[in-house]
Amino acid sequence: CSKNTSYELGTSSIRSFGRIIESVAKAQIFTMQRIQVLVWDFDGVIVRNSERTKQDAWKELGKKFSQKGARVLEKYRDTYSNGRGSRYDVVKATCTELGCADEETIKKYVAEYQFIVERGIRAEGVHPEDLAVLTALSEKYPMYINSATPSPDLMETLKFLGIKSLFKAAYGQPSSKIKILQKIAADANVSEGEMLFIGDGEGDWKAAQEFGCRFFGIANAWNEWCPPKPFSLAKYIGDLKFFLI
Repeated sequence: CSKNTSYELGTSSIRSFGRIIESVAKAQIFTMQRIQVLVWDFDGVIVRNSERTKQDAWKELGKKFSQKGARVLEKYRDTYSNGRGSRYDVVKATCTELGCADEETIKKYVAEYQFIVERGIRAEGVHPEDLAVLTALSEKYPMYINSATPSPDLMETLKFLGIKSLFKAAYGQPSSKIKILQKIAADANVSEGEMLFIGDGEGDWKAAQEFGCRFFGIANAWNEWCPPKPFSLAKYIGDLKFFLI
């Protein structure tokens, strides 16, 4: 599937997504009437291009290292991607290999990375169509965020974007995505089957599978997802109005 594949939901695309849901039905019962709680990943979902923003931020941070250091940073970025570790883990492993692993240096690089990311995410913001759908959905469902972003940084970003009030709670690292799903189920007093996790990463999908909740994928240039998949797909949050509202 090409990165440039269009998922725009015109009439024909709505029919196409309908066929996708039908083809998946044998593997995953997707009865929206049973959904009681929506759980959202943040990067690449709430803010459309933030996954690319984060990848670009690692490249910009790499410029502060030597050429060798930049390659080491890229290696550990890949090692700890898809929820396998935090930005702190990436920087600590890089600095350890380069012989500069004192805590002050690690924290300095982590803070620089976070500054670059926040600058990009705040510049992009939430797309108006996505914001309208999020607002409408928040009036129908309790909504939560389950992110790999550190919790303090996540809360600051939500406040800046003006969307914190749309969610009952927002959780990030150091908790794992599975533990966060468990906490949300307990908080909302719902079963796994009554929760829908909307994400754009393999880690999101695996967490949903292990936990036992349903999953809806957001296809983008970062993950290059396209049908057929063992879950339903949309291109943007705005497209979910066809399924959930």
